[in-house]
Amino acid sequence: MSGHVHRPHEARGRRKRGRSQPKVVGPSKPVTAEEEKDVVLQCRLEPPLDVTHLTVEWKLQEKWVHLYRSQKDDLSFQDQKFKGRTSLFHKEKVHGNISLKLTEISKEDAGNYTCRVPKLVGQVK
Repeated sequence: MSGHVHRPHEARGRRKRGRSQPKVVGPSKPVTAEEEKDVVLQCRLEPPLDVTHLTVEWKLQEKWVHLYRSQKDDLSFQDQKFKGRTSLFHKEKVHGNISLKLTEISKEDAGNYTCRVPKLVGQVK
């Protein structure tokens, strides 16, 4: 069975001192996944920016899916249903890749996910 997992909406970054601030972008179409399989919710910065020292937030509505801050995963706020099922591509963060891997998908995982870097203007839903 497949279900709607992620529908992104791009938010444009503001111009700053003549240069465009990186924006958070995701896929142009919804991501679907089969139950009990893994899925990668694509999210990246354009132009690429090293996010190693920034905060990265992933949410499903108001539920915390994954939080990265202070140069490490901070799962203390993570919603119980996502415990042990999420990861970022840590080696890729230097290239602006902030995609989320979600394992063992269930029907309850369906919905609109938000990928956000609070220090930047944009976010992707």
